Amino acid sequence: MTRFKGLARICGVIASLFIVLGLVGCMTRRETPRCKKQNADVDARVQVLEQAVAKVPVGATKEEVVRFFAAVHMAPYFTQPWKDGTSYGTGTEYAIGCPPYIFCGDTTIIQVRVKFDVNQRVASHDVSAGYIDCL
Repeated sequence: MTRFKGLARICGVIASLFIVLGLVGCMTRRETPRCKKQNADVDARVQVLEQAVAKVPVGATKEEVVRFFAAVHMAPYFTQPWKDGTSYGTGTEYAIGCPPYIFCGDTTIIQVRVKFDVNQRVASHDVSAGYIDCL
């Protein structure tokens, strides 16, 4: 029995060591120049989209929104009107970044969402980004 207790203690120490080294490795990976550049690229794209969508005024037509999506090289998806008459236009793209969390992959989703009112005019719009493959 004591032989198994010693073996279990050694295995526990080894497992703990792997966990600590793995966490340190994951955290330092985000500080590499490659990760910093990828995150800067994602941030720059989000900023460009925010500036571009800000030029689409509330009250703009759906045709203006289609031109906006073409100008920023995003394929739009338009929903059918809901029961209340509102609908959405969404443009989505994927990028590679370095997540701030340990248990996330590198895939980033950047999404522009435009809400239309009952008259199919722009009611609001926003840009969001985040990692989509986190635990």
